[in-house]
Amino acid sequence: MAEPLKLSMSEAANRGVSALARLAERQQVIMTSHGRDVAIVESPTAYEERLTAIRDAALTIIEEAGHNVNVRYSRYTLSEAYKVLGVSAKEIGGR
Repeated sequence: MAEPLKLSMSEAANRGVSALARLAERQQVIMTSHGRDVAIVESPTAYEERLTAIRDAALTIIEEAGHNVNVRYSRYTLSEAYKVLGVSAKEIGGR
């Protein structure tokens, strides 16, 4: 898709809604007011593509976070924990 087109609110109003819709089929239209971005008009296809990319990225982040938690916080049996900690069951039981 082409670079976004910036239009002032007054210019967008002069062109009309139909013209904005036609422009949005080809490129994103950013409407400004006093030099500040206030609205974005884009095609449904571009919107869905952007939304899908965001959802995919969020899912990847969540999956990786889950994987990191599993790797970082491994569960041990009691005997494995003793071994990792370098103690014996007798030492722990005697305290």
